[in-house]
Amino acid sequence: MRNTAVVLWILTSVFAFAQPAPVRRVASQSANAMNAEAAVREAARMFGEQKKSIDRDLQTLASLRAASVALTDPMQPSVSLEKALDATSKAESLTTSFVVKQGIIRARQAMENANRSPGSADFERLRAILQSEAIAPATRVATAHGLQLHEQMTEWLAVQELINAHLRQVADTTAEALRAAQ
Repeated sequence: MRNTAVVLWILTSVFAFAQPAPVRRVASQSANAMNAEAAVREAARMFGEQKKSIDRDLQTLASLRAASVALTDPMQPSVSLEKALDATSKAESLTTSFVVKQGIIRARQAMENANRSPGSADFERLRAILQSEAIAPATRVATAHGLQLHEQMTEWLAVQELINAHLRQVADTTAEALRAAQ
């Protein structure tokens, strides 16, 4: 009986004098700040994807323009046509736009037909086909992607102005509270 009383007294005294575990406070952020941070991270991820898309568009345009430049040398028609065909093949592998890919295929088919008899190839007509069927649509796609990115930049600038206004209000309120506490 005596042992039981001692054990009970020890157990109750341990629980009576025990202190709660210290609460660790992580640098607290308000829910608004966490949401804003998540939005910025998502926007950065989306920007990475858009940048890759714009880089592909620019590489496609560069390849198509290289094909157009290759078609300016009628002195060596078979070499010019081969260079143009290589450049259009590279552009076709880079693009993801259906319209651009379709135009590249049309231009490449015209070049392949001309490659059968390179001496009688009409290089101006081939360049016109390349320009109207492939380069023009690729330019429109690249421009559309650039405009989308520009619109997002404008939207983020407006958000930044709102954040700056909010920070000014918070700073003013904090300064007033600290002055009043002195």
